[in-house]
Amino acid sequence: MFKQVTPSKLEPFIAIGIGIGVFFIVYLLILGFDKVNPFNEQGTTTATSQQNSETKADSLGTVTYKASDVRVIDGDTVAVMNSDTHKEVSVRLLYIDTPESVHPTKNVQAYGKKASQYAKDLVKHAKKLSFVVTGKDRYDRTLALVKIDGVSLQELMLKSGLAKIAYVNLDKPSESDVVNLYKKEQLALFKQAESSAKKQKLRIWQDPSYIKNNDFSEFKKLDEIPNPVVK
Repeated sequence: MFKQVTPSKLEPFIAIGIGIGVFFIVYLLILGFDKVNPFNEQGTTTATSQQNSETKADSLGTVTYKASDVRVIDGDTVAVMNSDTHKEVSVRLLYIDTPESVHPTKNVQAYGKKASQYAKDLVKHAKKLSFVVTGKDRYDRTLALVKIDGVSLQELMLKSGLAKIAYVNLDKPSESDVVNLYKKEQLALFKQAESSAKKQKLRIWQDPSYIKNNDFSEFKKLDEIPNPVVK
């Protein structure tokens, strides 16, 4: 005969079981929350940063921001608002260079303001911008490959004849092989876009003497062809 276990003797085991169950439920909730937004600009997880940025669960570590949280500084640099610190993070568009429009020590160069305005128009009409961060430059600015509503911002600037490929030799390999492959693929597309603009002699390419020693001339005057229309 089996000895009957009274309810009073089962109560400790029931309490322990309930306690373990509650622990695992709380653990899974915390784990799930971390996966929603595993990092922000400070490398920490917060609920507020999720309101303005969305981390895609992909191997590139893509981070997506609402267009309203991105400010264009000039044709090759943007600033992203960190909702936690309420400070802007400067982001340089990897592999491209545009004529200067706001440089502290250089004059405004031909097509500098046009390049800046075109980037502003693109962001203004966009819904979101996606960033694949690849590292830092010598000025401690974040370097990134940027897509605007799924289309490469760098490629659009190059295709319009408002930017040239630059600083490829200064780029350092990423710790991620996936990111390095992505950078290689994007650079190939950038070269095609730049080649197309050169053949059409668009904007900065209308006069070969405008670009010397891989830099734009501060004093060269070019006919200011209107920017592409952004809808």
